[in-house]
Amino acid sequence: MNQADTAWMLISTALVLLMTPALGFFYGGLVRSKNALNTMMMSFIALGFVGVMWATIGYSLAFTTGNNWLGDASRIFLRGVGVEPQGTIPHYLSDGDGSARARQAKGAYCRLPRQGIQRHASSEDGDRDGRA
Repeated sequence: MNQADTAWMLISTALVLLMTPALGFFYGGLVRSKNALNTMMMSFIALGFVGVMWATIGYSLAFTTGNNWLGDASRIFLRGVGVEPQGTIPHYLSDGDGSARARQAKGAYCRLPRQGIQRHASSEDGDRDGRA
C-alpha cells in the first residue's frame, strides 16, 4: 500500500462528504422560503437511503467482474471488502470513496448509468473491452 495514495483518498473522500450537505443547502435555496427546510431534509434523508443502497448492491455492480457495463453480485452487502489492498489503497477506502460519491450524486435516476461509467473509469487499462 502507498501511504501517499491512501492519504489523498482520505482527503478527497472527506471533501466529497463535505460537499454533500452543501447540496442540501443549494437545493433549499432553489425553492420558496417556506419549503427550504423540507427540501434540505429530503436531501439529508436521501443520504441514508443511498448509503444503504451502495452497501447492498451498488459497490458490487461497480467494481466486480461482469459484462462491460455492470458487475455481478459477488460483493453484495460488501462481502469480502476489508483492509487488504486494492491497487495502492485499502479496499474499504475504495468503498468509502465510492459511497461518498454515490451519496453526492444521489437520485435513483442516475444509479445504473453511473455504475457503468464508474466501472469503465476504474478499470486498469481504461477500457473494458480491450481496445486501446
